[in-house]
Amino acid sequence: MIPDLKYPDDARKVIDSLYAGLRYDAAIAVLGGICSKAPLDADTPDFSAGVRYGGVDEDKAVRREAEGLLPRFSFISLVSRFETHARLLLLQRRVLEKLRTPGMKMAPQGLWDILRRVNEEVRNGPVIVCSRLLVEHPSSELQGRMRWLEGIYRVRNCLAHRLGKVEIVDVKPPGAPLDSVKDTDTLKAVWLSLKATADGQEMVNFPHQITGPGKVDIGFEEYEREWKIGDQIEITAQECQFVAISLSLLGKQVFFDFVREMNSVLGISADGSLTSAGTAVKKEAPRAATAVDVAKRRPESSTEMPPRAHADTHFADLEFKKGADGGELLPAGHQWVCNASLPDWPRILESGLLKHLPSTYLCERHAVELGLRW
Repeated sequence: MIPDLKYPDDARKVIDSLYAGLRYDAAIAVLGGICSKAPLDADTPDFSAGVRYGGVDEDKAVRREAEGLLPRFSFISLVSRFETHARLLLLQRRVLEKLRTPGMKMAPQGLWDILRRVNEEVRNGPVIVCSRLLVEHPSSELQGRMRWLEGIYRVRNCLAHRLGKVEIVDVKPPGAPLDSVKDTDTLKAVWLSLKATADGQEMVNFPHQITGPGKVDIGFEEYEREWKIGDQIEITAQECQFVAISLSLLGKQVFFDFVREMNSVLGISADGSLTSAGTAVKKEAPRAATAVDVAKRRPESSTEMPPRAHADTHFADLEFKKGADGGELLPAGHQWVCNASLPDWPRILESGLLKHLPSTYLCERHAVELGLRW
């Protein structure tokens, strides 16, 4: 017999693992610039491996191409890592559906049947997994990111299986027969680019020194990339950073939708208590406030935030306008990043600059931590 899952703690561990892995993969991309400058004796191969298949010409070629090679490896790993963690959450869902009641045990054969089912299901690709299997009734926010996920998944497959050279199979629409492809068909993908402005001026180079009042806006811009059959897909280290951030935000939304549905499956109400007989575990409600004060420091005793939450950049849920009595829910599909999830948030909070901003964007969790209402 094996113990059942600890829900939702084990699901949260999967997402934490995803965040850590994405940061690791993103770091691989920027390593290319360093590797391209690695020293090499003019006419001597690198014998750090005692037996070599190849020589000095290959060593020089790798160093020459490292700045593009490492981002390609990084991109492949980023998308593969997201797939792997989506599979882990799907496995948790299938186990929880089988057990239903917390505290029950499962026989090894039952788990083996679930493992085989999940391994078959994930062959449908991450879009089907995230929007139909892992989450059967996705939110508009999650459903709105599936076109983007489908695009980068197809780009990943081309990079991994065809070295980035676009072939007929890459331009074929999902589900269409191969003989339906025309020579004018292209591989299309929605691309995201991080856009940051300070006092109305776009920040291009980083780190960026802010000299004005310090009004900073951060969001994503969408645009479409397109490749014809025979084109070579090139990926930059900066693009890998944007993909890593976007996948982390998508992972957060997947987690929220997953928890919403599993609460329903397990009979857990919105406040965290069992709808059937059981011990109620209630969440702390947001503290009432006569006016929004986002510059208010977090109480030292607060335990609402999970470890490393400030390090995981994610989308906001709410907009708190200067002088308003409460926050407002942001519309579906928006691109505002939760200000409190940015690395500089603690420093900005201490500086008192927030009171000068016309709006502050926060997720629900950070809003609760700050004692705000909406």
